[in-house]
Amino acid sequence: MNTPKTAQETEAFHRELYRRSLDSIRVYNPLDKDFTILWDKFKHTVPNKNKDTGYGKGQKVVPRYIAQKYAKEIKNHIINNRANEKVKELMERATEDLKIKYESDPYEKRKLYELSAKTDNPELIKKIYGQVILGVEEEYGLSTEEKVPESDGIVDSRPIEEQVFDSFDKRYVPEALEQPVVITEKEEKVEKKYPINKKSKLVKEVSE
Repeated sequence: MNTPKTAQETEAFHRELYRRSLDSIRVYNPLDKDFTILWDKFKHTVPNKNKDTGYGKGQKVVPRYIAQKYAKEIKNHIINNRANEKVKELMERATEDLKIKYESDPYEKRKLYELSAKTDNPELIKKIYGQVILGVEEEYGLSTEEKVPESDGIVDSRPIEEQVFDSFDKRYVPEALEQPVVITEKEEKVEKKYPINKKSKLVKEVSE
């Protein structure tokens, strides 16, 4: 959706945003345990992939605004867990001197996680969102939909998560679920921009 230019367009724009926020979205949890998010201090839990609470195993239908928060948080959870596993593996293989260095210096250890945890990686976001967002179950108040400004070349400056979420804005059609997300070594590769200590083999290795 693009930025409106007139007062009438602005009013229609905000009404449409509100209407769409109440759409019912079907989401999926690919994890082995339930995943809970908080919205205004209320808990919203999506059952694990083996549990059926009435919508199908690992599935739940929630308002769009809850689905957006759920998708972002479970995406961060999946990517950060993979980063934790990789850092743990590298620390186990590191020399004693390097272990002492990174265990005793929180700043140095944080750099390892920052190189591994790429929660803003567009390709990983698309891959994970493609699995956890199953589609639009029901469009709220569709008969009252307002005409909003059409595309006029305005650059979308919203966070990458919101842009990707909207790219999956399709009607839900029951079908076989995809296999759980697997982040490959190739997808984890980042540009070789190392911290100040360029001689650290462990820092280089975690970024490769």
